[in-house]
Amino acid sequence: MQSLCGLLSRVYGGGNVESKKMQKTVLKQQFENFSVSDTEGLDKAYDRFQKLISLLEIHGVVVPNEDANQNFLRALPSSWNNVALIMRNKDGIDDLDIDDLYNNLKVFEADIKGSSGSSLNSSNVAFLSAEDTSSSNEVNTANSVSTDRSHAINHM
Repeated sequence: MQSLCGLLSRVYGGGNVESKKMQKTVLKQQFENFSVSDTEGLDKAYDRFQKLISLLEIHGVVVPNEDANQNFLRALPSSWNNVALIMRNKDGIDDLDIDDLYNNLKVFEADIKGSSGSSLNSSNVAFLSAEDTSSSNEVNTANSVSTDRSHAINHM
């Protein structure tokens, strides 16, 4: 009976290790290839991305904030290009956790949805600055400038 248990352990135990390696590899590929469709919306994309990060962590993969943030910003649809580009290149954005990044993006969602039917020339772009405080992990909107040359809006 013990030899049967040993055999089953080797057969299924080895398969389990291989299966976990395969799952880990697939999850890493899903993370690298993560994308958000125009119709998915920020909330659903964030939920899906969070689940993916959680699964990676269960499989022993630590996803640094910088990698998560940059990957999520790159995955956003083209309607987010202006905001995502500015945020990707701003100092301090990589220090935010994915929840804080999501909360910062939520501020722009109504503008993005409103401008998705219009030309990119009239969409608003925000210049962001990272606040250097130990108690807050937020990126504050310093100035918002329209890419339409007819006007500029300042936010405080």
